[in-house]
Amino acid sequence: QVFASSHHHPLSACAHATAGRMTPPVSEMGPLAAPVACRIAEANGLDEDVVCSGEGHAAPLGAPCAEEASDPGTTQAPDDTLVGITAISGFGDDLHSSKACAEHDADASPRCRSRLLCAAGAMAVLCAAVLGIMLLLQTPSAASMVELAPVATSKTKRDGFLDSKVDGRPLQFSSSATGINLHKLTPGRPMLPSPVLAGYTSRAPKAIDAVRAGVNVLIWTFINLDASRGLVVGPNVAEIRFVHEAIVRENRTVLHMVSIGGWNDRFAFTTGCDLEPCSGAFYAKRFEAWNAKVTAEVGGGWPGFAGIDWDLEGVDNWTSQFNEFTPEELSIMLDMSRILKPHFLISMAPPQSYFNCGESGFDLSLRHLAKSNPDFKYAGLNVYAALYAKDPQLFDIVIVQLYEGYSIAGFELFWAGNEDNVGKEGWPRRGSTSDMGRIVEDVATCMVSGNWTIDFDGFWGLANDTAVQVSSEQVVVGLANKWAKRSFKFPYFDPYVAGASISRVGARGAAYWVINEDDFESSFPHEVRRGLLIQSL
Repeated sequence: QVFASSHHHPLSACAHATAGRMTPPVSEMGPLAAPVACRIAEANGLDEDVVCSGEGHAAPLGAPCAEEASDPGTTQAPDDTLVGITAISGFGDDLHSSKACAEHDADASPRCRSRLLCAAGAMAVLCAAVLGIMLLLQTPSAASMVELAPVATSKTKRDGFLDSKVDGRPLQFSSSATGINLHKLTPGRPMLPSPVLAGYTSRAPKAIDAVRAGVNVLIWTFINLDASRGLVVGPNVAEIRFVHEAIVRENRTVLHMVSIGGWNDRFAFTTGCDLEPCSGAFYAKRFEAWNAKVTAEVGGGWPGFAGIDWDLEGVDNWTSQFNEFTPEELSIMLDMSRILKPHFLISMAPPQSYFNCGESGFDLSLRHLAKSNPDFKYAGLNVYAALYAKDPQLFDIVIVQLYEGYSIAGFELFWAGNEDNVGKEGWPRRGSTSDMGRIVEDVATCMVSGNWTIDFDGFWGLANDTAVQVSSEQVVVGLANKWAKRSFKFPYFDPYVAGASISRVGARGAAYWVINEDDFESSFPHEVRRGLLIQSL
């Protein structure tokens, strides 16, 4: 195929995997549960840096202990007080490569232990509080053995990037803490973890392996909008149930979203809707009904999809109407997102040319020439940037696909960003890891800088020289795993180097296509995660 993106929409039903939503801040648990959460974790002999860290959940590394956080009666704690359930529920292996595991051994700190030895009365209150929460949520107690990351690290330099080699034996400790489904206490919308490490998938077994390797957001492919049917869906309930049950058995927490679109599968969704006009409200209603139906069919406490990920792209047939967006299509995307926003996460995943930081041009066509290959005529020109510019706060994350076919990132990596090198002997050629790190960092830095302006020429009332600045909390860099090594069409970035570059900029995280191509003997998500956490070491 001549696809511009690797996000192909499969013809058969897609397999999806699922499990619970992310943990709320301890501040949302109420005045009783907040100190209890900290005490439970301390009872397992963890230093407070470990207790209140939650990579893979909602807590940043090094967050303060729950009882030292902001007023537990507030509805939302500041970012630096979010607390995951890593230690509480025994999700210890989510702490691999973290600062906490690098600096603390399994014996824990005397400080956390001494705080537990207050008085017998305090312990009685603790037991009563835990029992009350268990009865309230009707959730059984869970005991598990948790494997932590090794305690020692050695650091080396590789092409100017800090590398962390872990050695020593894995440590184990027994956790008898209560396995509370804390997402049930979260009012309103689910919460994204920080950092985000998202993976696209359509197959169940490898999705489980990816979560074990550090993926904390699974994005299942694909559903699509269709005027006559409302939604064209691919998720298989049996696959969802299989993965959900496996993840629950392993006491893991992961957020699940579903992607809309993919390459080569655009549907007519602006006209022909049954009994009512095609609109964002029409499709939002059908998405909510479908999500509720799938949630009930999966059962077992699966909370459903936490949000949608916009990934509408072009098609192989260059002359097709679907290689040009219409204002009506974009309006439906925007309105549907606004309606779902109060209860769902909203993501976009544009190929790089559809959201090309540094490029000032704009139109709705997907028939532009790629700089690195004049025979490739499937590039966009900032069409998704209009969605963002119209409502910047609407999108929780923006996943820019650096692995778009003949993307600007690939042009920089393989042709050194010089059009004179296109067709020249000796080009294209593989870039170094230093080149990879610089390109990833440049893309993320450009998005958050505020120096990017686009000439929208009045589209949607957007003026020329409209500044487009993406919050660092929204920036997620889209990467490709080993399949992209096969040619110069799709750029491959070293996962560790890319993760470290994203971390340096302070972006929200990374996503990658595709879990189905993972090789867990040399785990791509594990290496990205190591890089994302490197600034904390």
